[in-house]
Amino acid sequence: MSATAETLIRDLSARGVRLCRIGNKLRVVAPRGTLTPELRQTITEAKPSILVVLAADDLRMRLLALSDSERIDRIHVNALSDVDVADLAVLTDCSDTALRGYLYVLRDTATRERGEVPPDETAAICCARCGPVYAAPAVARVLPVVAGMPIAIGCPWCTNRARSLPIPQPTVACETYSNFQRDRGAPSAGIGNCAVAAERRASAPAFYPFAKRACADWRPRLKENSDAAPE
Repeated sequence: MSATAETLIRDLSARGVRLCRIGNKLRVVAPRGTLTPELRQTITEAKPSILVVLAADDLRMRLLALSDSERIDRIHVNALSDVDVADLAVLTDCSDTALRGYLYVLRDTATRERGEVPPDETAAICCARCGPVYAAPAVARVLPVVAGMPIAIGCPWCTNRARSLPIPQPTVACETYSNFQRDRGAPSAGIGNCAVAAERRASAPAFYPFAKRACADWRPRLKENSDAAPE
């Protein structure tokens, strides 16, 4: 979108000239004598850019109205640049359904950036990069399951990981962890050690295999005799 078009629209408005987009056509309403031949030529040359600006304005108003109806904070729409809104008009069919979906993506992305779990992400999955994370139940249902946990090669939380932002994690059981090793010297105690924790610390604590805890390093144990399912 052209900054020149935005400047021209503001200049025309100051002169009392109103521009209206009707499909791919541009309607110009101006006081008598305002539209000189030179100004008409300028408007004609800038018409494609002007239509993009006007389309973005119309779409932003629709987004604001839909955010109100869906009880999504307007701040997400107001944070969009005109370029973002114009691109949205090109990339989607601009139906109410598509725009609502876009608003929920904006809301959920902002929620994750704060290190919080979006309200509709109530299922636990394991991302190959982030470890156990929360996801939408519809996503979890279509993923392959290993050791009781749906497994994904990537997830929306990967952006947080790349930016060193916090990632809330569901609890998992050490028994189902690929790096958990039972203490063979004291089998009756029912405890074991975490290979990853041992690598990071000279003295690693012992863990009870069925105790639930948050662990970014958790990956599923592939052995068939491990049937403890994480929550």
